[in-house]
Amino acid sequence: ADAARFLTRASFGPTAASIAQLRALGYVGWLDQQMAVAPTLQRPPVEAIIAQQVLTDTRNGPFYRRFRIDHWFAAQLSAPDELRQKVAHALSQILVISDAGTLDDNPIGVAEYNDILLRNAFGNYRTLLEQVATHPTMGLYLSHLKNQKEDAKTGRVPDENFAREVMQLFSIGLVELNADGSAKLEAGAPKPSYTGEDIAGMAKV
Repeated sequence: ADAARFLTRASFGPTAASIAQLRALGYVGWLDQQMAVAPTLQRPPVEAIIAQQVLTDTRNGPFYRRFRIDHWFAAQLSAPDELRQKVAHALSQILVISDAGTLDDNPIGVAEYNDILLRNAFGNYRTLLEQVATHPTMGLYLSHLKNQKEDAKTGRVPDENFAREVMQLFSIGLVELNADGSAKLEAGAPKPSYTGEDIAGMAKV
């Protein structure tokens, strides 16, 4: 029961075989084994199947999105790098993009973005955050791709969408925290982590 509970959290669900493996290896041994498994990437197979499909079926991107989704589910159910897949999925809930809307016709780009999360699942968050920030699909999704500097004559200011999200969601959060996770207070209210000036300044980058 303990093994099954652990695998429910560390993978997309236990099987009799995975429970037996965990019991044989122990928690640390299982984690070491999982971290040594190469990532089951999404872009290579998705790109290959779309390249083959378009030879006979020239529908637009949203139709081909199903190949990416199918491969994602297949990897969660059967890929050997179970822990990496679960961590990448958790990261995708923080470092969010969506293939509905702006990226509707770009399943290969979304697949490559997912591969960034897979490759960096056990790595350094600073490295991951830079790769996310400079990835074209994130640039499209949060509208900072080809961001233009301010122009006093026209009133144009840099797009602040990504600058806001990188602080609010991807890193430091809305309020400063104490070591125990509780909010720091300032004049009786939670102390903000950043200001509107910080957002405007980061948008200029």
